[in-house]
Amino acid sequence: FWMGVAGCVLVLLNLVYLAIASAKLPLGMSKLVTLLNVQMVMDLLLLTLLVYITGSEESPLTFFYVFHIILASIIFPGGFSYLYSLLVIALYSGLLLLEHSVYLDHICFFRDIHLSEDIRIVIGIWFVFVITMIASAYLAQNVTERHRRVRAKLEIANLKLKEVNETKTTFFRYASHEMKAPIATIQS
Repeated sequence: FWMGVAGCVLVLLNLVYLAIASAKLPLGMSKLVTLLNVQMVMDLLLLTLLVYITGSEESPLTFFYVFHIILASIIFPGGFSYLYSLLVIALYSGLLLLEHSVYLDHICFFRDIHLSEDIRIVIGIWFVFVITMIASAYLAQNVTERHRRVRAKLEIANLKLKEVNETKTTFFRYASHEMKAPIATIQS
């Protein structure tokens, strides 16, 4: 039941964000960045709730966090993906700590398998998760930054080519004009 509710809230929030983005409102860049950050944080909070409902360290949804880190590196400039990977690690670590304390009960996603009973498995899963999040942030950020640098170089090269082409066109126009008079004299 709660998984369906959280999933519906996630879909509704994303539809609201899509409606705002599609409305062609004159949003400034800072408001757009704020809206995107709010959307990412809300998505991550709801995903954390879904991860809890589906068994925390047993959840098959934990690696959906990677999509958010990759999106952050594509959408936001600089090291935002690192900040989001730290937020993801904090949310997941906090969930595991709360669940292994007396504050949250563990919800078993797989009825016969109880991974949460062996702390070594929990720590191993947490370690793999942390490494995956950091590596995803690094790889996505690295690829995105390389893409942005190459694109900027190509745009500069394209502008230079346009200037050279304009210079060539101007030269041929001038040369053609200057050649008409001597050719007309020779022909007459």
